[in-house]
Amino acid sequence: MPLDPEEHIGARITDYRKLRQMTQTALAQRAFLSRGCIAKVERGLAPATPSVVAAVARVLQVDVAALTGQPYTPELEQDRLDRLIRPLSDALDMYDLGPDPEVVPRPLEQMEQDVRSLPFPGTVTA
Repeated sequence: MPLDPEEHIGARITDYRKLRQMTQTALAQRAFLSRGCIAKVERGLAPATPSVVAAVARVLQVDVAALTGQPYTPELEQDRLDRLIRPLSDALDMYDLGPDPEVVPRPLEQMEQDVRSLPFPGTVTA
């Protein structure tokens, strides 16, 4: 059963394809897919798998999020909140990269000396 034409990936693919003045055949050839696959996805009769969406997005030169209808993207861009979120996103992307090989930790004895030399609140130094 076809989905609501306004709410599925295929409708957005159709819109971008027509905007680029491409036929289904041309899109299929450039995305290395069959024309039948493109036709079924555009009509909502077949699911748009991640590989199909990625191939079509590459050919149409749009972000995958534009085709998938990622929620809140226009609102984020309109409010410019995407600039605030970008550093957090970048930090999360770097999180699992592992330790920096150029950073060498101090020996435990050195850290112990440094801690002992710290002034503590309420203590009088001579």
